[in-house]
Amino acid sequence: MNQNLKSLYKIFFDEKESIKFLIKENIIKPSEKYQSCNRKMYLYLKANIFYYKNTSCKKMVNVFKNTFFSQYRLKCNNILLIGYFWIHKLRIQQIHNITDISRLSIHNFIKNFRRLSINSLIPEDSIVSSQKIIVKINESLFDNFWIVEGIKRTKKRKMFFVVIGNHNTETLTRIIKQHMKSGSTIYTDV
Repeated sequence: MNQNLKSLYKIFFDEKESIKFLIKENIIKPSEKYQSCNRKMYLYLKANIFYYKNTSCKKMVNVFKNTFFSQYRLKCNNILLIGYFWIHKLRIQQIHNITDISRLSIHNFIKNFRRLSINSLIPEDSIVSSQKIIVKINESLFDNFWIVEGIKRTKKRKMFFVVIGNHNTETLTRIIKQHMKSGSTIYTDV
């Protein structure tokens, strides 16, 4: 589902709404919701930090405990906003100009987003293309390694990513043959 910035306004500019979204999407899992006194815990703000709080047993648990967001001081809604801009291919300077978040912080988050994206891929994510399907092949240099990506031009937009050390013609040809059936149409700037 492709949503525009206006429709996501509350998530990006209201931290409590952002947390509700993260809980709804199971990105933040309230694991201690019914433990201890076996009663429901409620979202509560104290000292600019959100907690789950149970009024009967006075137990409080930081909502970001054991999550990606617990490592950072930046509010989760700002982290999501950086991710949104990264997905929409804005440059670091552009994100900085819009958000006033430091360029170094933005760079570090984008680096983490790339790492998380790559680590979440599974073998089934590779394309096995068929005839009459167009696949766009790109190569990108990250730090000290290359990634070859293929994106199927269909509604599902299936894709594959392969990390390579050498991006010569033989390597690229081998990767294309490995992920494509003969008769596929390939668009590339390689």
